[in-house]
Amino acid sequence: MAVTRFIAIRYPNSTKKWISMRAVIISISVTWLLSFFMSFPPIIGFWSKLSYYQLPGTCLLNFQFNQPSKLVYLLLLSSLFYAIPISIIGYCYVRIVKVVRQSHRRVMDFRSERALSFKADRPARKSLQQEISLSITLF
Repeated sequence: MAVTRFIAIRYPNSTKKWISMRAVIISISVTWLLSFFMSFPPIIGFWSKLSYYQLPGTCLLNFQFNQPSKLVYLLLLSSLFYAIPISIIGYCYVRIVKVVRQSHRRVMDFRSERALSFKADRPARKSLQQEISLSITLF
């Protein structure tokens, strides 16, 4: 969601090109496939085992760090599903804030330019108003 928000805010004219039904289906498919492939090794007993705990009535991963491969799996799992997504989300939101600030500055600059031009045109408008009122009175 953070990536789609970033694309919509940063590139509003090409949002439809990047965020299409095909792109959504591909991202959902990749998410499910990646989740399946990362949870499949413990199911077959590779890298860790699923253990049934009777008191809560659940199956949990039983990590025993007596082999380096199990530690590698845990590091891979935590980096792939926590560190990388949090980094991407953080990057997107920092960029969104930057774009919003730039846009706010442009709006404020435009307002100040209009206010200055409005003040500069004031004498001309005043004389125009006087001419119109004189024309109406004489008519």
